[in-house]
Amino acid sequence: MQGNAFFIMVKLFLYAFFILTMPQNKNVMDNSLIWIQLNEITWKKDNNWAGEGYTFCETTDGTKRCVTQVYGSGVYVVSPLTYYKVDIINDTIQLLLNKASTQAAHDYQVMEILVLSNGVLKTADGKASFVIFSQTPVIYDIKYPSSGKKISVEELKKHLE
Repeated sequence: MQGNAFFIMVKLFLYAFFILTMPQNKNVMDNSLIWIQLNEITWKKDNNWAGEGYTFCETTDGTKRCVTQVYGSGVYVVSPLTYYKVDIINDTIQLLLNKASTQAAHDYQVMEILVLSNGVLKTADGKASFVIFSQTPVIYDIKYPSSGKKISVEELKKHLE
């Protein structure tokens, strides 16, 4: 009888463990699926203007990042101020900007909240949407923004670290 009681207690413990951890594990899985759809893809604002775009990537230390580029008149603008840290919480994508005076310090503030739905990236307030511009990262040279010269995602990652 004691053997059965022990077996039942173990089953109850395992059942409680799986019930309590299931939503969290599902959320982690969902976040990973969202990141897979964003990582190393360039998104462009869906409007008639030359626009702006987001390119997502992951640094060598695993930090998720997003760079914003403004397109227009043949001039592509990328600056260190447009590098965001990315957090995925539940089904939202938060773009965070470090407001600290040095990169070593961290004072991140949410600058934009996005939602990915049916292959479209939208701002949480619904005012803007972004569509896939390129399945591979399109990043214009940060040193010479007016040149239109592209850099590789590996080169971008050097700027982000």
